[in-house]
Amino acid sequence: MVQVSAQSFPRANKKKSVVVEPAEGNVGSAVADALRKRAKSFATNFQLCQQKYSEKSIHDLRVSLRRINAILTILSSVLNVQKAKKLKKKLSKLLKGFSDLRDLQVQILSVSSLLPHFGKLEKFQNHLLERERKMIKRISKDMRKSSVDAELKVLKALSGDLDRPSHDISGQKKLKAQLYNHVESRFARVMVLTQMVDPEKIETIHRVRLAFKKYRYAVEALNNIFSFSKSTLKEMHDFQTIMGEIHDLDVLQGTIDEFLQGNERQARVMSPVLEKIAQTEKKQINRFLRQAKMLDKFRIIL
Repeated sequence: MVQVSAQSFPRANKKKSVVVEPAEGNVGSAVADALRKRAKSFATNFQLCQQKYSEKSIHDLRVSLRRINAILTILSSVLNVQKAKKLKKKLSKLLKGFSDLRDLQVQILSVSSLLPHFGKLEKFQNHLLERERKMIKRISKDMRKSSVDAELKVLKALSGDLDRPSHDISGQKKLKAQLYNHVESRFARVMVLTQMVDPEKIETIHRVRLAFKKYRYAVEALNNIFSFSKSTLKEMHDFQTIMGEIHDLDVLQGTIDEFLQGNERQARVMSPVLEKIAQTEKKQINRFLRQAKMLDKFRIIL
C-alpha cells in the first residue's frame, strides 16, 4: 500500500458553491426527456457491445447504465415508483456483470503503457490477455443470447408517465424541492466521507469516489432542471477521474501481487514496476487531496 503523509483533511470552501436557477416548466417532462435520452444511449451501446467487444464499448455501456440508474434512483426514492425500483435492480445486476472485465481491460492498458520501460512485464501482460480472452468469450456468448427489449419497454412507460402535463404550480414547486433534497443528500454524503479520508487508507478514497459518482450522475440527470455549466460538469468529471485512477492503480497492484504469490524470483524482477506504480499512485493521491479542498464548489445552492 502506498504511504502518503497523513494530514488533517481541510474543510471545503463554501464560498465557491454553484448557484443555479431551476428551469421553468413541467418538472416531470424534464426528467422524462433525460430518461428517454439515456434509454436511447443504453440501447445503442448494448447493441454495439453485442456486435463487438472493446474497452470503449464496455465503458460506454457501463456509463449509460449508471446514468439510467441515477434517474431510476430518483424515481424510486423521491416518487416511490415501484417499477423503477425493480428495473434498477435488474440493470444493476447487468452492470455488475461487466465490472471484472472493465477492471481487467484497464489493467491491460496500464501494463501496455509500462511495457516499453519494463520489459519484464511481458509475462504478466500475457497472463492478463489470456484472462481477458476467456472472459470476453464467456460474456460475448451471454450477450448474443440477451435482449433488453423488456427493460426498454419499462423505460418508455416510465417516460410516458412522467410526461403527463401538469398545471399544478404548487405541485411543481414541491417536486423541484424534493429533487433538490435528493441531490443535496447525495452531496452531504460525499462531504461526510471526504472528512473521513485517511490518505494512507485507499479504501477511504474509494468510498468518496463511489459517493461522488452517484452525486455527479444525479446532477447530470437533473441538469435540465438545475443547470450546471459545462465547465463545472467537466471539473466534476476530472475530479472523479483522479479518484478512478487511484482505484485502478490499487487494483493493478493487487493483481500483480496475486500473480507473484509464491514466486520470489519473479517478485524481485517486478519490484521496480511495483515501485513505479506506487509512486504514480502517491502522486494521484496528492492531486486528490488538493482538489478535495475545493469540493464544495460542486454543491447546488438555490
